[in-house]
Amino acid sequence: MSEEKKTDKATEILFKLSLKDDFKEDIIKIKKYVKSENFDEIKYRFWREQILEKNNLSVSPRLREVFDKQISLKTDSDKISWDFSFKLQTPSEEELKKIKRAFVKLWIIDGVSRDETIDYIKKNWKNIKLLHQTQNIPKVKRIRKIENKKEIKLIAKFSKFSIKELLKMAGAEGEKKQYREILISRLLEKEGFSMSPESIRVMINKYKL
Repeated sequence: MSEEKKTDKATEILFKLSLKDDFKEDIIKIKKYVKSENFDEIKYRFWREQILEKNNLSVSPRLREVFDKQISLKTDSDKISWDFSFKLQTPSEEELKKIKRAFVKLWIIDGVSRDETIDYIKKNWKNIKLLHQTQNIPKVKRIRKIENKKEIKLIAKFSKFSIKELLKMAGAEGEKKQYREILISRLLEKEGFSMSPESIRVMINKYKL
């Protein structure tokens, strides 16, 4: 009796996946990318990890190798290499639903230095942002630092008063009716701040004071 050929677990896993329509669609897309002029090894590796992890697989070097062969990509070390000191991992669908923010996990193997880690992040920052984009989570707007907070608080305070009250507060009861922003500008000067009526008008509209 001939010896039974040993089963390749990675090959069996990918064969089962190849029966799924969504996996077949992913393979078609990544094959086109590999053949395109825009092919980039690092982007390819991230995309490959995303496809495998999306199917709840425990990714191994052998699984990556079989995947590369399936899309007709050479697997020699000169073409595809993998740095086992670090690993970027995309979140599961459950994690994304829970956190509602795009993110990636960074695995750092024991023994790696702080400088090596910082260097890895710097070199792969564009790819990290690319992984954020592939998760289809609405981009979070950056919150800019608000300048002139003290002035804004005073403007909010003065805006609640009527023109008549502002004239009295500014010591200008004898003047004719004046624009609110001009009076607030004078009151700010009394508090030690300088801001033009035009800037005050902008603040009032911006912060709906």
